[in-house]
Amino acid sequence: MDPSAKAFVPRASCLFYAQGICRYGVFCRNLHVDSPSKPPEPGITPEEEEVLEAKFKKSQKQERDDSTTCVRDIYGSVVTFGAGAAVTEINLPTTFEYGKWVQTNVVLCTWFRPAKMAFLTFADPGARNEAAELLLKTATPSGRILSCKIRQPRLNDSPNRFSLEVRNLDLDCGEEWLEDVLASNCLLRVKLKEPISDALPDEARGVVEGLLQSIGPINNCVFSDDSKRMKLRLTASFDHETSASKAIKELNGTDHEDIGRLNVQRIISVKFNVPTKIASALFCDFQKLQKQSRVEYRVQLNLPPSINTNKPSQSLRIASTGEDSPKMVAKVKVELEKLLQGTVINGADAPLWHSLFGVSDGLKYLTSVSHANQLYIHVDVRKSLLLFYGGTPLRREDARRALLSKVTDLNEDRQKWVLAPEDFNTALTGGGFARLQEVYNNKVRFDVTSIPKAIVLQGTRKDLQIAKSIFHAEEFWYESDDANPPTLPAGSPDDCCLCMTDPDSEDIVKTPCNHIYCRTCFLHQVGSVSENEIPLRCHAHGEEGRCPHVFSLQELRTLLEFATFEALLEASFKIYIRTHPTEFQYCPTPDCQSIYSVRSDAVPVTAATQPVEPIDPETSTFFCIACLSTICTKCKTVSHEGMTCAEYQDSLNLEANHDFMRENGIKECPRCATPIEKDGGCNHMTCAGCHAHICWNCLASFEEPGACYEHLTEVHGGNGLHEQEFDLDDPFRLNLPNGTCNTWPI
Repeated sequence: MDPSAKAFVPRASCLFYAQGICRYGVFCRNLHVDSPSKPPEPGITPEEEEVLEAKFKKSQKQERDDSTTCVRDIYGSVVTFGAGAAVTEINLPTTFEYGKWVQTNVVLCTWFRPAKMAFLTFADPGARNEAAELLLKTATPSGRILSCKIRQPRLNDSPNRFSLEVRNLDLDCGEEWLEDVLASNCLLRVKLKEPISDALPDEARGVVEGLLQSIGPINNCVFSDDSKRMKLRLTASFDHETSASKAIKELNGTDHEDIGRLNVQRIISVKFNVPTKIASALFCDFQKLQKQSRVEYRVQLNLPPSINTNKPSQSLRIASTGEDSPKMVAKVKVELEKLLQGTVINGADAPLWHSLFGVSDGLKYLTSVSHANQLYIHVDVRKSLLLFYGGTPLRREDARRALLSKVTDLNEDRQKWVLAPEDFNTALTGGGFARLQEVYNNKVRFDVTSIPKAIVLQGTRKDLQIAKSIFHAEEFWYESDDANPPTLPAGSPDDCCLCMTDPDSEDIVKTPCNHIYCRTCFLHQVGSVSENEIPLRCHAHGEEGRCPHVFSLQELRTLLEFATFEALLEASFKIYIRTHPTEFQYCPTPDCQSIYSVRSDAVPVTAATQPVEPIDPETSTFFCIACLSTICTKCKTVSHEGMTCAEYQDSLNLEANHDFMRENGIKECPRCATPIEKDGGCNHMTCAGCHAHICWNCLASFEEPGACYEHLTEVHGGNGLHEQEFDLDDPFRLNLPNGTCNTWPI
């Protein structure tokens, strides 16, 4: 036997090359055969995309914030806030939200094309290997690419017989065609195997579409009939993700008389619309991520061939198929989102910012710095942030130093005059700012982005005193440089309604209800809000009790800095989710902050009834479009398909934890499952998680403490305090219906 023939392994077509992810290149041991053109990409049709784009542009023209409400995107949900920063409505993200369109309702169906199979027997292994090499490079009369496989010898096979299996032959290919192609004297026998089904491609397509339609309505179908492929492919999109899951569960791996075995896989697709300037700066990073996605995750990241600067945004799409496609696509999605977040430009100890960057002159300067360093600097005026996109670390550091030097120059010898409401009106309508411009020209600037509004003057404190006189059309005067700046008119203000001290004149916060706060006290009140303080109200108390005034959103915007106002809205949102566990829950996937509605009905009325992605009533599962995970809403964990909730809990081996809780008298809240430990007092408990009022005896939950005490008295005969003997004259004696006596704790 020839040693070289024994060591030879026939080269099959490289599957990874066909997908564009072969890492070995010319050194690959398999054949690199160019794959045919791909079928049209599944997903949103051009007509659907135009409609969605139009809806987005229309919504962008509408004002999201007004004097009574404001809308924020928090953890992927669109949240509406009302007076006192209270949540009034929550809209969960749809799979077609602008910026990130997630598709989970698309399936890929594949089945073998009707084809013959041939078993060739050779007398020499070298001849067999040469035949395999030749057949892999030969196409059938219809253009099909053949597949060859060496068959290992069996115990009952004749000696010196070497077999080769050939697949994807045309239906009219026979022994004569194979003998003509091979022309080998060592070919001993040809055995042909007829296909299981001889259905034409169009007939097979109709069969598959019928099977899918029996699961649920289909929106769109794309059929691929590439004669070179061994398999036929049909991509279909359902109305909802639950139908796609059902199709995979019921049809994948099933055998059918007309088409043979049918394989059904889910296609996960995520589309991003990226602003053109950001896409241009990050295009090299996108290409690196595209290669990483193919090699490490086997996920396709489709990029535009080039950046079209005439379009406001560029489309990027992540797509993959298979059982682990949600997990793999989620990884690529996270990496892409990290790129799109940008890098905040920091100064010494805080984000680098100056109000100049919010006006046209500042934008021109940032553009020049961007071009000089081959990167893009994005301005977020609402958050007072500058963001880097693209550029090398060295270029970024050069740009940061240039911006830091610019901000340092702008802040030198600059005086900021915070305007009172009457001074603000004078600046706009009384000609005050116009008089300053006549005198100081470019040295004075009206800072309209700060809250409250201010005038910034380049000069000393003495210059600011003179500017105030010019502003009010008075004869200018100034005191010595060592003198303190002018104070408020005589007359001590009221004490702070929280700390009861006299605040400094520059530290006064006066509310629309004419109550006084120290700025520190007011900010502390806002920064430490709890569920009992939303909606946010004035804390002042008088003869008639607490002030009933609820701060409007416009008032809060005026009294608070931007960062504090945004933090208040986020805190209010978290309080709402925490105190409504029967309506909303956080996704249990680690590092995923999205929420889902635990209600199975889809009635879009208020925050309590707005699940855009309804829960599958049969499986009680919910698909999170943030982390692309399936959640079981019954036990609030990642989906455990094929196991009941009880079986899944048993598999986690939680018995030791339950034993510890029983031994130490720890129970779980019936609403949110927060552990509760009782170390004394009555049997009325308050959950620290959702703040429900709970009966410790039977774990019944109530909204109000009074209802809980009534339950304890009627059902359990008392509140559970220790029975003791008391003197009948004891003023703290409590008579119970059963004749026993308890006392209230002092």
